[in-house]
Amino acid sequence: METKKTTVDSKYIQQHLANERTYLAWLRTSIAVMGVGTLAATLEAKGILAKPFPYAGLVLGLLAILMGALICVVSTYNYFSNRKAINEQTYTSVFRLVWWISAGVVMLAALLGLYMYEMMRNVQS
Repeated sequence: METKKTTVDSKYIQQHLANERTYLAWLRTSIAVMGVGTLAATLEAKGILAKPFPYAGLVLGLLAILMGALICVVSTYNYFSNRKAINEQTYTSVFRLVWWISAGVVMLAALLGLYMYEMMRNVQS
């Protein structure tokens, strides 16, 4: 019978599992943001957008897709950084990352809200 060795990761199983759940949540957020961008670009391509803002849907769609990709890249880096810090017992939370990504998503939401408002206003007239 072979003897199984204890790994460094196994000392901090709960922390690593929490880190993975957090990473997966960031990935879901990334996918959702990119989905909203795709929707905005699709609405633009179908000609539903108001005339005063040509290509706004395509620009917003591209911004959302880029933001989703950025969230994916940054969260992947953060996951591996946290993994290393957990094993070395030097973990500290990264509040700046949360603020920057949150600010970006809020700005994108505001722009998409204006886009949808203008679109609905022109559909009614």
